[in-house]
Amino acid sequence: MVLIFPFLLPAQNIIVKDAGTLEPIPNVTVFTPSHSISGLTDRNGIIHFDQLSAADTLIFRHASYRKKVMSYPDMEKSGFNILLQEKDYKLDEFIISANKWEQKENEVPIHISLLKSKDIDFFQAPTAADLLSYSHEIFVQKSQLGGGSPMIRGFAANRILLVIDGVRMNNLIFRSGNLQNSILIDPNSIEEAEILFGPGSVIYGSDALGGVFDFHTRKLSLTTDSSRFMASGLFRFASAAKEQSKHIELTFEHKNWASFTSFSHSAFGDLRMGKTADPRMLRQTYVRRLANHDSIIVNDNPLIQRFSGYDQWNVLQKLKFRINPSWDLQYAFHFTTSTDIPRYDKLHETKDSLPKYGDWHYGPQRWMMNQIQINGKLQRNPLMNMIKIMFAQQKVQESRIKRKFNNDREKHYIEDVEVFSLNLDAEKFLNKNSILTYGLEAIRNDVRSGAYSLNLTNGNRDSIGSRYPNGKNYSLSMGGFMHWKWNVCPRLSFQSGLRYEVYRLYAGFSNRSIYSLDSLPENIFLHDRALSGSAGMVYRFHPGWRASANFSTGFRTPNLDDIAKIFDAEPGTMVVINPALQSEDAYNGDLGLTYSQGEKLKIKLTAFYSLLVNIMVREDFQWNGLDSLYVNDEWLRLRAVVNAGKGNIYGISGQLKYQFTNSLSTQLYYTWMRGRDGMGDALRHVSPPFGSLFLNYEKKQWKASAYIIYNGEIPYVNLAPSERKKIQNYALDAENHPYSPAWYTLNFKLRYRYSKNFSLHLGIENLLDKAYRPYSSGIVAPGRNFLLSLNVHI
Repeated sequence: MVLIFPFLLPAQNIIVKDAGTLEPIPNVTVFTPSHSISGLTDRNGIIHFDQLSAADTLIFRHASYRKKVMSYPDMEKSGFNILLQEKDYKLDEFIISANKWEQKENEVPIHISLLKSKDIDFFQAPTAADLLSYSHEIFVQKSQLGGGSPMIRGFAANRILLVIDGVRMNNLIFRSGNLQNSILIDPNSIEEAEILFGPGSVIYGSDALGGVFDFHTRKLSLTTDSSRFMASGLFRFASAAKEQSKHIELTFEHKNWASFTSFSHSAFGDLRMGKTADPRMLRQTYVRRLANHDSIIVNDNPLIQRFSGYDQWNVLQKLKFRINPSWDLQYAFHFTTSTDIPRYDKLHETKDSLPKYGDWHYGPQRWMMNQIQINGKLQRNPLMNMIKIMFAQQKVQESRIKRKFNNDREKHYIEDVEVFSLNLDAEKFLNKNSILTYGLEAIRNDVRSGAYSLNLTNGNRDSIGSRYPNGKNYSLSMGGFMHWKWNVCPRLSFQSGLRYEVYRLYAGFSNRSIYSLDSLPENIFLHDRALSGSAGMVYRFHPGWRASANFSTGFRTPNLDDIAKIFDAEPGTMVVINPALQSEDAYNGDLGLTYSQGEKLKIKLTAFYSLLVNIMVREDFQWNGLDSLYVNDEWLRLRAVVNAGKGNIYGISGQLKYQFTNSLSTQLYYTWMRGRDGMGDALRHVSPPFGSLFLNYEKKQWKASAYIIYNGEIPYVNLAPSERKKIQNYALDAENHPYSPAWYTLNFKLRYRYSKNFSLHLGIENLLDKAYRPYSSGIVAPGRNFLLSLNVHI
């Protein structure tokens, strides 16, 4: 018989880190199987033991990480650096967008997709629009490389809401066509993003018909002891557009204040498409202005989409001050600007076998926001336990410059928007099972719109009709909401909410003679009000099973782009004002079913239906009895945004996640939908069926993912009437009708984290170099794209 006598070893520090980021993990429970030794890691991920023996085994447990069991010899081999793998999903994931305050995801009856910081770091999206596509549940349209218009459940543009750090970005000139404002957000400064599916009008007000994209920039923390300084940098190269992106961050944390500073610059060249012999895709010629004349130049490489490149700069500064233990003050400054952004779909458009435009581009897109937020904790207050007061000022400048082929006159359209918003949000714990949240909001928009024609030969300028009324334009909205959550019992949760909002819009024409329309009114005045509500429940009827149902309404009040725009929208048409326009509403129902088997398996299915009332659509229109006008040497058919009765959108989405081993997993996503208006025509922003399949490997410093992205076909019969007219953007079927063909891509990404301070990202997208144009897009997607990214953290 052999006797083993354990002996005590010297005191030992053990540090616990995230296996992916190598960052320390605080609050990890560490204990022996007998619980004779136990403790928690500190904020630096360290735990100290005075009495460990060579025979001891330690268990490491944290709610967000997989449990790990290690013997003393194994810990010794690792240098007492313990790496924990983060769970792919958590039963108690917290989300904010459902009611502006943190709550558990398994108590929320609506479908919300969360893009976590580790996903954002791994996929390395070049723009915020591309970042949304990595949720695998959002379809993104692109008219040009410098753009990206997300589509969610058949809604897009001004029917979805963009929110950054609690401030809505939608303004008075958000248009119904494909919208590119999401790229104003710097993806490198985003810590998390939440996507709320279905109407969010109860919490967020107008525009949130299809959903809400809620972006959260880096959070600031205050230290409990010594000060801390951190710095990081990123360099990324992508071959398809010869992208070069640089990003730096500086963070300083103190007991009473903290600062975060970031700067990004991205340079994109002309985008290369995949290999194809389809002349409808190839960029075989382009226009250059030489010696005051337009010349058609043969493209030496028709796969290069000239002109599509641009540059963008982003700056973010955040400050946080502790006023006292219960109150803090935060300030944020955002600034984005760009070079000119070519409108590639217009540059590719032809008329009578010649280019239609000699030039068409957006001027530099500029966005600035100042934000002040006060946060308070009032534990004994009878009205609230938590309060947030937020004031924001935004300035946006947009411009469009276009010139017809062989025409010396270049038209410039310039819009300046200023938005002031004030929000008060509060949370009150009624009892341990019931929470009431409520809030007030006021928003003021001011718009200045101007236009002129520039003669390129002699430099003369002439006033022309602006895109929007050229006088005083403003809107004012005020609203309030209440939202109640009640955990009826451990298995059942119920939520409901109500919002009331009033809205006013004024548009004035200071010089009506320069417009092509006769009898323009001196001004347009709109007064509207809206009531919206929601009610939903979650039932956890069996271990691992969760069912949810939710009913909600949403609204969108007409903005300046809907009611008072005058411009040539499509070939041979002219959009005119419609002072009689009314708001549109959505009535939405969701059913969800989720099954989870620990950390091994998760299946989630969602079915949705939306009834649309008073849909705003662009249709043929008469002005003073005329259905067309002769403008700029051509007859233009008149169209306007009108309320066109009812419509409906319905569909299903599903996802599956399965963990084969601790290191190997798979994910599957799929979305299918249909949508028709009251005339039976397809709705424009209903995307094709789309999905993705992933095979993931993650162990210690390595993470790799091989994946397929798939888009289904939209045949001619299911193509919206407005899309059928954009024949240059679509393939042709056997009957010479436009349609959107199906496509798929094979992709691979790899990350190696050499140390806590350095990581390398490699990838290849569209491995087979396929040429395809996503539905409704004007630019062909990137061909084979090699990716390289270097990340440094200090």
